[in-house]
Amino acid sequence: MLRVSRILLAPRRAQSAENYTKKDLDPVPSNSKERTWTWPSLLGFWIAEAFSISMYQVASSSITKGLSPGLAIVAVLVGHLLVCVPAMLNGYVGCIYGINFPVLMRSTFGIYGAYFGVFVRGVVACIWFGTQSFQGGEYIELRFLFMAKTIVMPIFGLTLFVWAIVAAHGFGPTFSKRTHITDGTPPVVVFFQCVTTAIGPKATLALNMPDFTRYAKYPTQVFWTQAVGLVVLVTLCGILGVTVTSACQQIYGVTTWNPLQVSILWNNRAAQFFSALCWMFAVIGTNISANSVSFSNDLALWFPKWINARRGAYVCCIISIAATPWNIQYSAASFSAFLGGYALFLGPIAGIMIFFHGFNIRAFVAFICGITPNLAGLAKATGNEHVPRGAIYIYSLSWLVGTIVAFVVYTIAGRK
Repeated sequence: MLRVSRILLAPRRAQSAENYTKKDLDPVPSNSKERTWTWPSLLGFWIAEAFSISMYQVASSSITKGLSPGLAIVAVLVGHLLVCVPAMLNGYVGCIYGINFPVLMRSTFGIYGAYFGVFVRGVVACIWFGTQSFQGGEYIELRFLFMAKTIVMPIFGLTLFVWAIVAAHGFGPTFSKRTHITDGTPPVVVFFQCVTTAIGPKATLALNMPDFTRYAKYPTQVFWTQAVGLVVLVTLCGILGVTVTSACQQIYGVTTWNPLQVSILWNNRAAQFFSALCWMFAVIGTNISANSVSFSNDLALWFPKWINARRGAYVCCIISIAATPWNIQYSAASFSAFLGGYALFLGPIAGIMIFFHGFNIRAFVAFICGITPNLAGLAKATGNEHVPRGAIYIYSLSWLVGTIVAFVVYTIAGRK
């Protein structure tokens, strides 16, 4: 069990305490009036998170790689089952102790080592924020925003799904395509690449779920809503992406992985407008849940005297421009490479956090061991052609490999 005093409290030097804590980092007591999240809010969070352009593209990019629609859906489901484990565990701990992700990191990397962990997560948040904002550009109390999105986006998603099936003349033509890989890569490797792509967007939330579950009333509700929300509801948006992409092949004879490009194919200005409006609304909710809130918390750990939630969000917005999100969104291949690239860094952190124990040096050793097997594959993804084929295959499961290796190393190193 976690030693709460060790995780939550700053070093016991009164003169320096203000450098390590502030209200935004303090635990939320179990009887606090701030504990307003119950199962509708927690489940609504995942519904709101599910319907996003990035989640749509995660699934649709599998079609452009050559997977059959059925196999693409399985890849998304497997990815969500895997990433659900750390999401459930971290969310549960956040609720039990009322702590957010940066404070929870102190239990694994230590008081000072936690700065490294939140730095890695913060960099990803900035890049993701830029990517999401770029997607939205092409076209308040948090739980109320999420609940509003749970009403608007499922209706829009269902409408888009029905249009795809009807316009493509049924499920048969839509799902008739078989797996066809054009570059010679074994289908099983492409499948695992798509699994990692599905994990990518949720690898961030698997770490920072405590940022939200610290406000939950009941720990048991946190546990089951993570499973249902991530595995079932988020996967439904993946099915939407697969269905619409496959239907466009039948209707228009083109393969497009971007839902905004689908809207352009419609000869209806009103439909294009409302489609862009819904996707823009989706981007706002996703950027808050997955990026700006977590980055603000991460930055508050580094600069507790100067950074609060609002200032952190502004900083995230400004820095995200440097991520050049237009390069990430250039093609399905660049988008998948981006997801696999940052997943290899977040996987080891997830593996370390699963163990719920540790101190500084062991965490760093486990982290380095976790990313090492994937570095050669990352070199290939960034343009190096002289990489062994085996390394490319390992990289297709970068998040899972990193998580398992870091977990095993951290567990063994923690034994006395």
